[in-house]
Amino acid sequence: MSITVSLPHNDLHVLGRADEREDALAFDWTNSGVFFRFHGKTVRFHFDAPDLNQQLYVQVRVDNRSHRLCVSSEQTVIEVDATEDGDHRVFCVRNNEVLDSVPLVLRRIEIDGEQAALLPRPTLPDRRILFIGDSITCGFGVLTKGLGNGFKTAEQDGSNTAAALTAAHFGAESHFVCISGRGIWRNCERYVAPLIPEFTELTTISNPAPWDHARFQPHLIVINAGTNDTYGDETDEEKESFKQAITAFIRRLQEVYPNAKILWVYGMMTDHLHDSLQEAIDAFESDRVQYQRMQSVWGFEDERGAANHPNLRAHHRCAGVLISRVSDMTGWDL
Repeated sequence: MSITVSLPHNDLHVLGRADEREDALAFDWTNSGVFFRFHGKTVRFHFDAPDLNQQLYVQVRVDNRSHRLCVSSEQTVIEVDATEDGDHRVFCVRNNEVLDSVPLVLRRIEIDGEQAALLPRPTLPDRRILFIGDSITCGFGVLTKGLGNGFKTAEQDGSNTAAALTAAHFGAESHFVCISGRGIWRNCERYVAPLIPEFTELTTISNPAPWDHARFQPHLIVINAGTNDTYGDETDEEKESFKQAITAFIRRLQEVYPNAKILWVYGMMTDHLHDSLQEAIDAFESDRVQYQRMQSVWGFEDERGAANHPNLRAHHRCAGVLISRVSDMTGWDL
C-alpha cells in the first residue's frame, strides 16, 4: 500500500523558515526542512531538480538512523527504509546553505507499507534557539579532509556545526539564518549583497518576502558574526561603525524577540575585532546580552578545513564551550 502526501500539510511540521508555496515547500536555510510521523516501512521524498545544476544535500533521520543524501538533476527522489513496518519519526532537512538563491524544493512525500499512513502532527520541543551567522554557522568546509580547495556542497554539513550540536544537546527546536561571506557592517572582500541584519528579516533568499518574527519566538539567539567584517587593519572610524552596526542589530532583535537572551560568539577563525565586539556588548550592561570569545582554529592542530574554516574537529571543540555557556544563560541542564 502506498499513499501520497501533498504539500504543505497540516500534519507536517516545517522546521526553520520556508517558502510555503501552494503545492510545495522551498527551503533555503541550513537545517530547514520537515518533521513528521508515519506508519509504514518506506518513505520517499520527491524534489524538483535544483537550478544551475547544483548538488544539494539533505539529511534524513528515521527514528535514530541518519542518512546524508544528494539531490541533483540526476537524483530527485530520495528513498529511505525504516527498520520495520510500524510507527516512525522522520526529519528531512537541507544540509548545506543557499547558494546563488537556489532553493531545495520538496514537491511531495510518499509512504509505503501495510496500512501506510501519515500520523497526527508530532509535538515540537519546548526549547527554542535562533542561530544567526555566516559560513561558520552554515558548516562551510566541515567535512574537508586537509585544507581543501574552496567551496563544495559535498564538504558542507550544517548538522555538524557547533550550533547544531548545541541545539541537539539541549533537544531544542532551532532556526538557522546564515550565509557564507556575510557580515554585520560589511561583507567579505566588500562583496555587495544583503548583510546579516538585512537577510535576518527575510523568509528566504530565493523568495525574499518579509519574515513574520512572531512565528518563532526563541528563548535564546546565538549570533556568530564579525569574521567577514574585518580586513585586519580597520581604522578607529571603521571600528566605531562596526560597533554601531552591532548595537543597531541587537536592538532590532530585542524589538522582535523581547523575551530572548542573546549570545554573540566570535573568534573561531579570527579575533581582529574582539575588542570592538566586547565593547559593544558590554555597553548593553545586561546579563541578557552576553559575549563568548572562542579560541581560533589557528591555535590547534588539525582543526582547519576548506579555506581555513573550522572542520569537524574544531566544531566539536567549540560545541563544548557553547553548550556550557548556553546552560549558564538559560538554566537548561547540561
